[in-house]
Amino acid sequence: MNANHGARALLACLIVGIAGAYHSPAAAQGYPTHAIRLVVGFAPGGNTDMMARLTAEQLTARLGQSVVVENRAGAGGTVASVAVAKAPADGYTLLFASTSHAINAALYRKLPYDTLKDFQAVAPVARTPKVLVVNPALPVHDVKQFIAYVKSHPGLTMASGGPGSSAHFAGLMFNTLADTNVTYVPYKGTGEALRDLLSGEVLSSIDSVTAYVPLIKSGQLRALGVGSAKPMALLPDVPAITTSGLPGYEVADWVGVIAPAGVPADVVAKLNKAINDALSSPDVMKKLADVGSIPMHETPASYDKLIRADIERFDKLRVAAHMEKQ
Repeated sequence: MNANHGARALLACLIVGIAGAYHSPAAAQGYPTHAIRLVVGFAPGGNTDMMARLTAEQLTARLGQSVVVENRAGAGGTVASVAVAKAPADGYTLLFASTSHAINAALYRKLPYDTLKDFQAVAPVARTPKVLVVNPALPVHDVKQFIAYVKSHPGLTMASGGPGSSAHFAGLMFNTLADTNVTYVPYKGTGEALRDLLSGEVLSSIDSVTAYVPLIKSGQLRALGVGSAKPMALLPDVPAITTSGLPGYEVADWVGVIAPAGVPADVVAKLNKAINDALSSPDVMKKLADVGSIPMHETPASYDKLIRADIERFDKLRVAAHMEKQ
């Protein structure tokens, strides 16, 4: 009697397991069957939001279902990360992450999620190099002159996005490699930083190239170097920082798509292929190039490796700058 009961229970478990596998997203060739949410941790109108909307548009066209951008700004992107970490692992809720995803893991002692265990990397979309700019009144015209000037004028002001921002870490990395000492002036947004850079209230900044290009081309700001390995097509006359005065300095912000952990591998593969196909489109390549961004064609595994490497890099910078984990 007990043996028969046990056998029936085992058979029932097997049937449930088979049914579950049959109905799982991994076995569903028709994914997606309804709209997908792409959650962004920043407000509408910024560069990350713009990239997210471009990605959503391309995925909608390639997957045959609407991909809807949902802005959940707050706490440096962690509000959005929490929402996605707690979402079902079915491929219908995705995170449009940025470099801040890795920075937060290095900066905060305790997050409401595990950055490495609660997420599955899908595909990076693009990287946007940083650019070192100064107010034209500053008597420097290249990276070497800037380093020499800062060393002879310790405490030179540098606009920053605030402690823990990617701009702040870009400045920390510059300070560490160049052995300089600037005074960081935190700003809530790029607009405020630009205002004070133009007025001379602050004298320098290292931030994503996108917002600065028009002001550089008009001569209102002077670009000394870019954080890419070589000059950018958007600013062909501006040398790479790493080859013009500070070897090893390569810094760029990245954005990409991340899913909750446990999303079936075939769903991840389908999303990765759709994103990489979009990044090969001449139209998308032009839109990215117009804002100084470079498309990234990577596998989920290589994207995961990038995130892990950045967490380690930012943590080392935090320690070098004597920043306590918050």
